[in-house]
Amino acid sequence: MVILSLGQKIKRLRKDKELTLECLGEEYVSKAHLSIIENDKASPSINLLQFLANKLEVDLEFLLETEKEQAIRYCNIWIKEMEAKVKLNRTSGIDEIYNNIEKVGKDYKLSDIQGQSNLLYAQLRINAGKYDEALDYIQKSIHFSTKADNISRIIRAYNKEGYIYLHKGMYEIAVQKHKQAFMFYKTLSHEDLILKSDIFFNLSIAYHKLKDKENAIKYAEQVCEINKEINHPKRYAQSLLNCSSSYILNKNYKAAQRVLEEANLLLDKQNEYRLQSLIANNLGKVYLDYGENDKALEQLLKAKDLKEKHNTDDLPKTLFELCKFYIKNGRIEKAFEELGYAMKLSEEKNLENNKIEGLNIYIDYYAAQNRYNEAIEKLKELIDVLINLEKEDELVGAYLKLGNTLNLTNHREEAIFYFNKAYNLLK
Repeated sequence: MVILSLGQKIKRLRKDKELTLECLGEEYVSKAHLSIIENDKASPSINLLQFLANKLEVDLEFLLETEKEQAIRYCNIWIKEMEAKVKLNRTSGIDEIYNNIEKVGKDYKLSDIQGQSNLLYAQLRINAGKYDEALDYIQKSIHFSTKADNISRIIRAYNKEGYIYLHKGMYEIAVQKHKQAFMFYKTLSHEDLILKSDIFFNLSIAYHKLKDKENAIKYAEQVCEINKEINHPKRYAQSLLNCSSSYILNKNYKAAQRVLEEANLLLDKQNEYRLQSLIANNLGKVYLDYGENDKALEQLLKAKDLKEKHNTDDLPKTLFELCKFYIKNGRIEKAFEELGYAMKLSEEKNLENNKIEGLNIYIDYYAAQNRYNEAIEKLKELIDVLINLEKEDELVGAYLKLGNTLNLTNHREEAIFYFNKAYNLLK
C-alpha cells in the first residue's frame, strides 16, 4: 500500500513508461513546468491533467484522487478484510491489518474508520474470551465514533459493552450499558428497528439474569413486537424463544408453551435447526415443570438429537437439562452419564460458562445427599473457573457456599479463609 501525491503519481507513471519530461509534455507543457508539478509545487489545470492522463494511459479520476481519498479507499479494503476475518474468527494477519488502519487513520484523521476498526477488533477479543482487552478497544471505538459523530456505532459499542458485562456476570453494569445505548438511540434522527430490537433483547437477558421478572418480560415482549413488525422470521423466532425464557422465569408456563409453539411453526418453514433445538430445549423445561415427564423427555431428546447432528456448541445446555430430568426422576446413573458427557464436551471446546453450570449441578446434588467432601472438591473447581472468567459476583457466592460447606465438615479455619475472600471482594 502506497499513498501518493499527484506529483508522485505522475512521476511514477512517467518512469514506468520510460518517458522523459520532454516526451511526456510534448509541446503542450514545458519540461520545467512538469518538473514543478512532479515536485508538488504547482497544481495543473484540469485540461493539463486530462492531457497527462491520456499520455500516461490512466483515468483522469486516478490522478484526481487525493491522498486522503486514497487512504480512505485502502482503509475500506482493510475494513472489509477485517469483517471477513472476524466473522470467520480467523486471527491470522488481523493485527497487521488493524495496525495499518490505526497508522493511516491517525495520519489522515479518519476517526470514523478508526471507530469501526476498533469495534471489529473488540469483537475478535470477545470471540477469544478476552473481555477486558475487548473493553479497551470498545472505549477506543466510542472515542473515535464520538469524534466522527457516528451515533449508530456508539450505540452498538455500548450494546457490546453490556454484552461483555453480561458474560462476566456483572448484570447491573450490563443493564447500565444497555440503557446508555438506548439513551443514544433516542437521539437518532431516524428509526432503526433492528438496532432497537438488539438493545431491548440484551436488556431482557440482563434483567432475566437479575431475576427481575417484570422488566425481563417487558423488554422480551417489546422485542417480539419489533421483530414481528419488521417481518424477519428468524429474528422473530429468536425473540419468541427469549420471551419463553422470561415466561418460564415467571412460572407462566402456558404463555411459554404458546410462544414456543408459535416459534416452532415459523422455523419448520425456515429449516432453522439451531433455533428449533433451542425451542425443543425450552419446551422440555416447560413440560418438566408441568410434571409432564414423557413430553419433557421427548422434547429434550429432540433437542439433543438436533444439536448432536449439527455439532452445536450449546449441546451441553440440553445435556444439563436431561441430567436434571433424570435426577428428578431418580435415574441417577443416567443423570451422571449425561452430565459427564456435557462436561467432556465443555472441556474439549473450552466452553467455560458451560462448565460453571455443570459444576453447580454436581455441587447441588452432592450437598443434597450430604456428600460434603465431594461438594467441596467441585466448589474449588468452580472457583478456579470463575476466577479465570473474572465473574466476581458469582465468585462471592461460590466463596460463601464453600465456607458454609467447610463449616459443616468442621473445617472452620478454612471456612473463615473463604468467608474473608468473599468479604474482600464485596468491599
